[in-house]
Amino acid sequence: MKKQFRILSIATAALLAVSPMTAFAEEQALPEATNDAIVAVLPEGEAPATPAPTVADVAADTAAPAAPVAPAVQVNGESLTFTDAQPVIQNDRVFIPFRSVFEALDATDITFDGATQAITATKEDTTITFTVGDPVITITTPEGSTTETTDAPSFIQNDRAYVPVRFAAQALGCTVGWDANTTTAILIDPEALQAPDATYAMLDRINAFAAPYAQENQSITGDMTMNITDLTAEEAASLLTATAELNGLSSPTALELNGTVHMDLSTLLSDLTEEDMADASLSDLIDALEGFDFTFLMDLESGKMYLGSPLLETLGGMAANSYLEIDLAGLVNAAGMDWTSLLASTNTDTDSKTLMDQMINDLIDTIPTDNAIGAAASCEIIKMMPALFADSAFTETQTGYQSSYSYETDGVTSNYLLTVFGDENEITGYGITATVDSQGIMIMTMDVTQIGADTAMTMDMEIPDVMHMDMDMTMTYDATTQTPDIEPPANANIVSLATLTEMMITE
Repeated sequence: MKKQFRILSIATAALLAVSPMTAFAEEQALPEATNDAIVAVLPEGEAPATPAPTVADVAADTAAPAAPVAPAVQVNGESLTFTDAQPVIQNDRVFIPFRSVFEALDATDITFDGATQAITATKEDTTITFTVGDPVITITTPEGSTTETTDAPSFIQNDRAYVPVRFAAQALGCTVGWDANTTTAILIDPEALQAPDATYAMLDRINAFAAPYAQENQSITGDMTMNITDLTAEEAASLLTATAELNGLSSPTALELNGTVHMDLSTLLSDLTEEDMADASLSDLIDALEGFDFTFLMDLESGKMYLGSPLLETLGGMAANSYLEIDLAGLVNAAGMDWTSLLASTNTDTDSKTLMDQMINDLIDTIPTDNAIGAAASCEIIKMMPALFADSAFTETQTGYQSSYSYETDGVTSNYLLTVFGDENEITGYGITATVDSQGIMIMTMDVTQIGADTAMTMDMEIPDVMHMDMDMTMTYDATTQTPDIEPPANANIVSLATLTEMMITE
């Protein structure tokens, strides 16, 4: 049974890897945003009010920790470091040393007047003034001064002046949230995340290069090889190798990809005994794996993907002619983005500057305010967009231009490299390389390159001491008048991904 489960697991991974990866390789326009995290969407923090909201208010009626806890503070995805005076929770409110919060929000003229006990800070044309022990706070703009009253007055503790972090940040135009699970105040400064001065002429040129392949119907031919290596033994050994011939059609809003997969199971079969081979179900599984067909369909307008293969019947006991349905639009919407808006952003008739600015603003609006990890991931995506795609990000190389972006979270480092081939007169192709490593150990690397009508993708993925998978794929595009199918046949048995996952778990 263990051997059969092992073969089933590998076969399932192989089947699911082939089609979604080809869909990724088929994307002709440069991906302008990626969501690396699935998070819930929550409403933004309310504007400053009287009285000031408590921690419980921010946490949507979730009570603050009963025991005193030193809360953390995160600004645009980055955790603030406090060398001596720490944030505190008093009367269910988060207070922070005044200089720390104002500096993190890029305020200037930060002062404390010992004689009057007044704390002031200025950001652009807004000045905010607190007075220790006084619940009245003054906000001054070019239009004049206004006052707000809060029941969370500033105070001095251990020779440090503290201000209520929520009110201070909101008065300077920030959205404020609270992660009750990690006792973290989440501050989002929209202006700091925007990049209004960024220009995207290089991205316009890349999209112009990709336009014929993205906006015209194309026929697709290609092949793929994949190898899975077992790292659990003393000496690494190949578990299986697979090859596939690919053909299909693409249009501006759809993809149909068909393939025939051949697997070399000799290594796995060498471990089987005569008794194993006498197992009819195992024998049928092996026969099915040695060669099978698949069809992958994708409709961008609906956001639906379908994967069909006789192997689904063998692996999951599904009915004949079954198709696995993946609701990509639903996943994107659940992540806090809007699928319709995202699809509209790929419209190459609009200049890249307008699209990128709009996308950044849309992403800022969907940053979660009750999940510190999700907020950090969302902020990294927003920061990456101008850092990787803006004109100022590119440096000239011997073959064209390059830009790069890296970030590290909890020991995991993600690196992105964008390469553009060509010169100031002509763009001939581009490539994207992404790598992820954990504490210096490579977990995944993926490279997608398109030169002219030819696309190549390589991927290496490793679970240390367990498994290594490498895959290579090449595809060629040719203009055609044919259009791809976007839905399975009328008599197909449709099974959602959620249903399949439930079936595999229960069995």
